[in-house]
Amino acid sequence: MAYATWNNLFDDLLNDFPVLFRDDFNKVQTLQKVPVNVTELDSAYRLDVIAPGFDKADFKVTLDKDVLTISAEKKELSKEQKVKQIRKEFTTRSFKRSFTIDGAINAKEIDAQYVNGMLTVQLPKKQEEKKITTEITIK
Repeated sequence: MAYATWNNLFDDLLNDFPVLFRDDFNKVQTLQKVPVNVTELDSAYRLDVIAPGFDKADFKVTLDKDVLTISAEKKELSKEQKVKQIRKEFTTRSFKRSFTIDGAINAKEIDAQYVNGMLTVQLPKKQEEKKITTEITIK
């Protein structure tokens, strides 16, 4: 009589759960890009990038001509583990997203902050020069 190993027993148990708990669901999710919300405010555009598990130093935000690029790379540190890990689903992966911006953005004032797993990039709008209307007297 063959005995099932602990790993096989654990996998068999998970196969009986709905698709949300199985590996094939996670494979579909890893193919997607990092989600970004774009919001227009009165004085700026705001990009919100959800990226938990990163440190501020992992991010790079660059502007090259009219292309804003947001990227992050998490380097996995190899640690000696004293315990046997049965299943590992928590991973952080590198990503890169690029956005084309137009001349309405004040590139010198772009600001980025990373707080609680959310990278927020503020793209301030250029101030429109107010056209001065002058009434000219007719002679």
